[in-house]
Amino acid sequence: MPEASSLYFGPYRLMGPQGPLLIGTRRLDLKPKALGVLWELVRQAGEIVTKDALHERLWPTTVVGEDALAFQIQALRRVLEDDAKQPRYIETCHRVGYTFIAQVTPERRQTARRLEDVASRITTDTLPPSPTFVGRDAPLAQLDRHYAKALRGERQLVLINGEAGIGKTSLVQSFLSRLPHAPNLGYGQCVEQHGAGEGYRPVLEALASLCRQPQGAQVVDVLQQTAPTWLMQLPALLSPDDVKLLQARVAGAPRERMLREIADALEAISTEMPLILVLEDLHWSDPSTIEMLALVARRTAPARLLILGTYRPADVSFTNHPLKAMKQELVARAQAGEIPLGNLPPADVQTYLARRFPETGDEAALSAFVYQRTEGHPLFMVQMADYLAADQAPEKGASAAKDRLEAAIPQGLRELIEVQLGRLDERERRVLEIASVPGAEFAVASIAAAVQMPEEEAETCFEQLARHGQFIEGRGLAAWPDGTVSGRYGFRHALYRDVLYSRMSARQRAQAHRAIGSCEERAYVERAVEIAAELAVHFERGQDPARAVHYSHAAGERALQRSANAEATAHFTKALDLLATLPATAERAKRELRLQVSLSFCLTMTKGYSAPDAERVNARAYALCEQMEETPAISSALFRIGRFHLVRGEIRTARAIGDRLLRIARHAESPTLLSQAHTAASFEYFSLGDFAAAQEHAEQSIVLDDPRRYQGSANVSVDDSSAVSQCVRAFALQIRGYPDQARLGLHKGATLARGFGVPFATGGTLLSTADLHLMRRESRAVQETAEALIAYAVREGFPYYVARATMLRGWALADQGQAEAGIAEIRTGLGMFEVAGARQWIPCCLGLLAEAYGRAGNAEQGLRVLAEALEIAGKTSERQYEAELHRIKGELSLQEPLTNCAQAEACFQMAITIARRQEAKIYELRAALSLARSSTQRSKRAAARKALSDVTAWFTEGFDTQDLVAAKALLAETATERSV
Repeated sequence: MPEASSLYFGPYRLMGPQGPLLIGTRRLDLKPKALGVLWELVRQAGEIVTKDALHERLWPTTVVGEDALAFQIQALRRVLEDDAKQPRYIETCHRVGYTFIAQVTPERRQTARRLEDVASRITTDTLPPSPTFVGRDAPLAQLDRHYAKALRGERQLVLINGEAGIGKTSLVQSFLSRLPHAPNLGYGQCVEQHGAGEGYRPVLEALASLCRQPQGAQVVDVLQQTAPTWLMQLPALLSPDDVKLLQARVAGAPRERMLREIADALEAISTEMPLILVLEDLHWSDPSTIEMLALVARRTAPARLLILGTYRPADVSFTNHPLKAMKQELVARAQAGEIPLGNLPPADVQTYLARRFPETGDEAALSAFVYQRTEGHPLFMVQMADYLAADQAPEKGASAAKDRLEAAIPQGLRELIEVQLGRLDERERRVLEIASVPGAEFAVASIAAAVQMPEEEAETCFEQLARHGQFIEGRGLAAWPDGTVSGRYGFRHALYRDVLYSRMSARQRAQAHRAIGSCEERAYVERAVEIAAELAVHFERGQDPARAVHYSHAAGERALQRSANAEATAHFTKALDLLATLPATAERAKRELRLQVSLSFCLTMTKGYSAPDAERVNARAYALCEQMEETPAISSALFRIGRFHLVRGEIRTARAIGDRLLRIARHAESPTLLSQAHTAASFEYFSLGDFAAAQEHAEQSIVLDDPRRYQGSANVSVDDSSAVSQCVRAFALQIRGYPDQARLGLHKGATLARGFGVPFATGGTLLSTADLHLMRRESRAVQETAEALIAYAVREGFPYYVARATMLRGWALADQGQAEAGIAEIRTGLGMFEVAGARQWIPCCLGLLAEAYGRAGNAEQGLRVLAEALEIAGKTSERQYEAELHRIKGELSLQEPLTNCAQAEACFQMAITIARRQEAKIYELRAALSLARSSTQRSKRAAARKALSDVTAWFTEGFDTQDLVAAKALLAETATERSV
């Protein structure tokens, strides 16, 4: 980090080595030493700053104990509201020092310049002007109270509901117009046509509108520091270099991380200025947005945040929308407020009409007539007033014209809108009908293409309609990637769009959808994936299933990038349904295979590996592979299918798929495919307990893989990389009796994986390191690495890593004398595994649990756990820990009240036999050591010592490992006994 006068992180600004530390304009209370420690950590963000370096820098001439530094770290964590176990800012590197883990920037000026560069080509979003507003004093007062609470740091979520046209948007606009000081305001709109399929669409729209405001540079900075996964979804705000830097930081980011980041970002944005988010029409929202709102509402940290959401209750109730359950829960827990809107009373109708028609002489008669017809429905009232104004009927003595008005004005709102449409000329009606096809908003260029009208003529037509307030209003400009710039308009109310859309025949709608979709597809060229969800709807309704399948698949992949798994699942399912309508060809089968694999991934992420849907989809994908020729085209699918079965513990099935993958790769003579196939095989053979084969395949993968293929790639595949193979090779070497080579190999793999810059790979290196320490029985190192992994995995949102690390920490605690705590930790981790449906590693994890029970003196429960572990290993063929399971069984048998030494020795002998068959020298050494310790008869003791001596003499390295140290100590002890 270059030297700078000020450093920014999260919502904080550190003004130099002596401070102050600011949050907004507020100075935080920190002593000089604490500020000095913070400055050293922040300016070296991402690096380990050792305790010695901090002592030398802060106390150069004074001898102080470690408590002095620990006291300053505690003070910093208190002020930053940081948690040592789940840090956001300061992470402890046990026994070494500390690392500042948050993103740090030296200045905000560069971001401001970048924002100014793109501002000229981005349309500014503004809320449409509010019409004449009457009534609603009570709802406005309620909104004022919610805002007052938000200003005090009590976050507020307020849901405004009512039927179409009841005035929800008008209420929000009136409330905003009354605020004495303009807050940060973000506006997002849910879209009926395709909004439910676009994960976080209204939230991203709201963030984009915030970034385009005068203070937008600060918002971009906050997103860059606290929510990079969200900033990546707004590429117009980033330079190409910024995009490349962010890609590595956010690759593979799971849903949990995205949700945490947006909550952190909203809190950080609200520290300097109150923040209001307006999200319209949540009844058309995607499920991910509802989940995000629930998370933000449940958080308890102070935030000057007010979120206003509008929705129609009927659309939520009848469609079983997730908003329904979320609203009920949050309102019941006082974590959200609700404002229902109904029709206006007669007095408010009269007030409105008096403002519209101040020259009318008989206001009471006119208002009674309008109220009778509209029952106080605001939109119907406005439309009726518009009709009367156009008809010039409300003149003096309006009551005398009552009969004519009753005959002329329809009984219903939709019918009235139809009458008003009838007053337009044919050209105006035609362009409005086509404009209803895209949804609430539309670009003139696409409508002009659909009606085959010159763009300037269409622009003039829409401009005139908007000027006269007829159905539409201006919404700025639309700029497309091909350089097209045209006007953007929106319907003043969704009901206008509904009436216009229903006027067209099915054939006319299909033609319009197809024409608009084709126009936008051409305009976006290679960036069409950015509007894939919209194009999918156009081509589906335009009766072009082939292109609808293509864009539904693309929309699903885009949803996956946002960790919007529910939306992705819906897109992939829709694509498969559409694909079934196409002729059965080889190309269709290939396309279906890609879709089934993508859908399988989504289902396992959302429902777990044991879900029937995931199993069915994966089986269909494998059946498709069986029907196809063994070509490289199916390699990627086979790799993913094999991994699915491996995680489920179906190792024999995974191995059969792996053999097919190897055949394809060898036939294609592709080093990349061969490396991928050998990586898969190394995993599978390791699980089967064939450690020599696992090592051989891993080494072939390492030789064939070219690490340069990952450089600059936005889609780094960690699972099939040589980094993974290095780790598998290290495990095999450790178990086969080469501990020093294993440690060196793991270091190489970890270095390569960290070089990817991918969070999931970084977590994988920590897990692999912890696993290797477990194999070496280094409990203290296991605990420290597991705790570092838990903190990292929680922060990044990787539940699999949290589960594995929790179990490893549990074993380490038990090994260090905290048996009961260790048992609880391991059971917690196993519970996480059970929820996910993962079965791989379960025998090993149960073995760790059995050991912990032994440490607790509960051998009986430990033996029951071991019986379960051995049963699972027999069913799944997972043999990697089989020798250890038998050894642990023998150790637990020796703890039973009626000790049966012969039974325990039989377990040790079984462990030795299995270890020799697997060439697992470490496991053979441990079993031989247990046998030598337990043998009671002289003849058996001699044989056991001989077996232990032989296996100990075999080792050529790793003499400092616990197993070899213990073996040599026992041999030396027994040698002394014999000599005596």
